[in-house]
Amino acid sequence: MTLAEPDGAADMVFSSLNLTIRIERGKRRICQRRPDGWIPLEDKQLELLSLLYFNRVRQMHPMGRNMVGPSDLREAHYFKGRHTLPLDPLLERYGNDPAGFREAAEFLGGTPMDMADVAYRLLPFPRVPLYFLFWHGI
Repeated sequence: MTLAEPDGAADMVFSSLNLTIRIERGKRRICQRRPDGWIPLEDKQLELLSLLYFNRVRQMHPMGRNMVGPSDLREAHYFKGRHTLPLDPLLERYGNDPAGFREAAEFLGGTPMDMADVAYRLLPFPRVPLYFLFWHGI
């Protein structure tokens, strides 16, 4: 189950962080909601990830399973070398700014969590929660 909402006979709508995305299967395109209506998605990486999500969602763990880190994933090898998660810019920007961290997480539709000093759950896709945990520096 994708947890996307049906939109008409063939389309689906879901939230991705602070965006509303529509999969238009009949037109074979992915759009995002803007104040002036639906426009084709210009972010090719998000388009590719959306296609992968809907292609593989049946293989995902059931909701409510334990959290896993990148090294726990079958595709963990992807997150090494050139594809290492770029955390340094996050640490540089928010390492001593918990208020800024909160503001950014809430802008992206994050849900506060009772973990670490400050923590938020973000949903880039309905069944893919990402947890960002912030501990104050010493």
